[in-house]
Amino acid sequence: MKNLFAMSRFLAPKLGLGTRQSPRKRIFLIGLVMTAMVMMAGCSKKKEDTVSSLLPLLKDQDPRMRYYAASRLGHFRSQADEVVPPLTEALKDEDKMVRMGAAYALGEIGPDAKSALSALEAALRDPAAAVRKAADQALQKVRNSAPQAQNAAQPSKQPHRRKIPKPQK
Repeated sequence: MKNLFAMSRFLAPKLGLGTRQSPRKRIFLIGLVMTAMVMMAGCSKKKEDTVSSLLPLLKDQDPRMRYYAASRLGHFRSQADEVVPPLTEALKDEDKMVRMGAAYALGEIGPDAKSALSALEAALRDPAAAVRKAADQALQKVRNSAPQAQNAAQPSKQPHRRKIPKPQK
């Protein structure tokens, strides 16, 4: 706090906060500068998640942390050989949210998670419906059999004739 006050005293003349202004305005502007400096100090770069920082979180006591780690690990497709085995183990977690997050993460990894196919098939028999749904979607993505939009780009067999209303007289 001492450093912030010293910095605001340094910045005050630069901002035109000389003696000509009322003490109230001067205090207000100094407070404004100090607030901005405190806010800027808290805006440091956000720490990025890495595989090495997320893997220990899969063993955390808090199920919310395990879910967070499982769901974030799905973004590391390029490191699938390192990520898939712990996510496969997370499919057997006691918390249904963690199991669901692990299934969705394996689906995000896609075909590189083929080693988890048997665990995903076992998750289809999970007591929680959300886990079964996540496992089903993940299986489709891992097997690379996601439904394609085949009919969307097909030309119509019937010629299109635009009906133009006749002008009324």
